[in-house]
Amino acid sequence: MCRLNRLPMKCYRPSWISLQTLITFENIMCLVLVISIITVDIIIMTILILTSIQFKMVSAEMEALFTCAYSETYVDKDIKQKIKRLIDHHNFLLDFADIINKTFTMSLVVYIGNVVTLLCIYMYHLSTMTTFSSYTIRDIFVVLLTLYGFIVCYCWPAQNFGDENENIRVSAYFAKWYEYPNYSKSVLMVMKRLDLGISISAGGIAKINMETCLKVVRLAMSYYTFLKSATDE
Repeated sequence: MCRLNRLPMKCYRPSWISLQTLITFENIMCLVLVISIITVDIIIMTILILTSIQFKMVSAEMEALFTCAYSETYVDKDIKQKIKRLIDHHNFLLDFADIINKTFTMSLVVYIGNVVTLLCIYMYHLSTMTTFSSYTIRDIFVVLLTLYGFIVCYCWPAQNFGDENENIRVSAYFAKWYEYPNYSKSVLMVMKRLDLGISISAGGIAKINMETCLKVVRLAMSYYTFLKSATDE
C-alpha cells in the first residue's frame, strides 16, 4: 500500500479562547457569509424579475392603446394622456435599468470571474479523484449550485428583462397605430427608442443573458481542459 506523506499544518489559536469556541465561531461566520451571498443573489433576482413585470405591464398597455378608440366616450384627450403615461412609465423603467447597471456592473464582473474559477477548480479536482467519497459529493454540489445560482438568479432574469423590453416594440406595432394617423408619430417615437435596447451589463464587457451563461461555461471548460492537459504531462 502506498503511504502518502502529509505536511504538518499548524493553526494559530489565541490562548484566551478555547478550541471549541473558536470552531463554533468559525462555523457561525461561515454560515453568515453563505446566507449573505445567497441573500444578495435573491435580491438581484427579485429586482430583475419585478422590473421585467413592469416592462410587461407597459407592453400590455401599449398593445391595448387603441382598444377603446371606437367607444364614444373615448375622446382624443384620453388617448393623448394614455400615450403620455406610457412614455413616462417607460422613461422611468429605462432610468431604473441604468441605476441597476451602475450599481451592480462591477460586482457582476467579479461574480463571473468567481463562477469561472469555481467551475474550473472543482471540475479539475473532481476529475483527479479515483474513488467516490464525500469530497466527490462536495465537488458535484459546488459545481451544480454555482451553475444553478448563475442561471436562476442572474442569466434567466436578465434575459427576461431584455426580452420584455423588446416586446414593447411588438406590442406597439400590433396596437394598430397605422390606423390612427394623429397618434402614429408618438407611437413611432416609442418604437424608435427601443432600437438600442437595454440589458444588464457586467462592466460594459458582456451582457448578462443565457448566451453569456453558455460562454462562461465554455470558458470554464477551456481553462479546465488546459489545466488538465498541463498537469497530465
